[in-house]
Amino acid sequence: MKSAMKSIGIARKMTAFSVSALTVLMLLAGCGQGTATDSAGSAKNDAQSAQGTAAPKSNEPASKESKYDAITKPVTVSVLWSGRKDQYDDRVGSPVVKAKMPNVTFEYHQLSEGLENLIASGVKLDVLNITGKVFYDAKQLALVGDMSPLLKKHNFDMSRFVPEHVEIIKKLTNDGKLDGLPDKAHFPYVNHALVYNKDIFDKFAVPYPKDHMTWDDVIELSKRVNREDGGQQYTGLVIQSPQYMVEQLALNYTDKNNKVNLSNPLFKEIFRVYNDAYKAIGKDPIGAIAGFQKDKNVAMFAGNVRALIEDATRDKANQPNWNIVTFPSFKGHPDIVPPIVGIYAVSSISEHKDEALQLIDLLLGDELSKDIVDQYMNPVFSTEMNTNAVKAVKQSLYTTGEYDSDGNKLLTKYVRDVNKGGDVNTAIREMQDELQKTIDEQK
Repeated sequence: MKSAMKSIGIARKMTAFSVSALTVLMLLAGCGQGTATDSAGSAKNDAQSAQGTAAPKSNEPASKESKYDAITKPVTVSVLWSGRKDQYDDRVGSPVVKAKMPNVTFEYHQLSEGLENLIASGVKLDVLNITGKVFYDAKQLALVGDMSPLLKKHNFDMSRFVPEHVEIIKKLTNDGKLDGLPDKAHFPYVNHALVYNKDIFDKFAVPYPKDHMTWDDVIELSKRVNREDGGQQYTGLVIQSPQYMVEQLALNYTDKNNKVNLSNPLFKEIFRVYNDAYKAIGKDPIGAIAGFQKDKNVAMFAGNVRALIEDATRDKANQPNWNIVTFPSFKGHPDIVPPIVGIYAVSSISEHKDEALQLIDLLLGDELSKDIVDQYMNPVFSTEMNTNAVKAVKQSLYTTGEYDSDGNKLLTKYVRDVNKGGDVNTAIREMQDELQKTIDEQK
């Protein structure tokens, strides 16, 4: 506890890790610009190494059965959960977990309570379910560390993961160690795609979008459905936050010394795409999915469409007449989309590490993983929609940086400035200066 309190003192001096920052729930963020294809083989080998076992011979399949001692005495395992409470109840409170760990009481803590506050109040966290952004905060507080020995001890099955997801987490550590695990197993799908309203396209006799389109293709198509009819204005295209293009291209705002560098020409490409979209539809193209899903007056939406997919069956009556194609790509970077990896980790201060890993193992087991896949690949989506859109792409190796939330906010601000007539080179220079100032002040 003494060492934990020492870590708290250090963390409090770094205002970048304030409680408010901890509540920002992001997807994983950028470290390097390699593609998922380049690193898939490496990541697969890393996954085998984390198991501590050699690859099996062809006639000797590796055992996937993890071994845990029976828990004979009552134990309380504290879980920090980044998702909704009902998701926690469905998964941690599931019959599968209760049957395998009957003597364990699980104590729920939500991310909004704040890591520093929890530690200061004496909570000994055992399991962390966190995002890439919060991973940095946990690392500053010495709450995460190399899990490889524990994984080897319990013969933990790493083959259940998409190799790129393992690679992303290894990149987060900066030392190649595996301080956490992907929070999804047997899930080769993505959350980002382009959805379109078939009724709007039919109304104006415009061909539907197709898989593998570029941003330029989509913007050009948007001009044909950005129209008024019968007093109703239809918006041709809405694009979610620019941060998803940063993730798509696996860009970095800063170098390893936290010096801001936006000289990569792909940053200018992001500005160009949003400016071209602005000119095509005549207004700010940045927005959420609400106009598409509820108002039904948006022809195309590009962004995170997971909620729309999961509602395809259970809320079909309230949805537009829609379908889906792959997320638009940049020229020279085909079919690369933002990653969706969250993280499970056994806390370094846990007094019940074996039980903590057993819980993670069960949450990532076949039965509970199948529930997640079934919710995503629900009957309507899997039989009536173009599921190829969430399968025929690669996830980028984008890993979050310490100051990416600040960078993302400024990027949105300056993209809008350029759309209002500002000079892109001036915008990039001013954004770089403002972000560096923000980082220096937080330090």
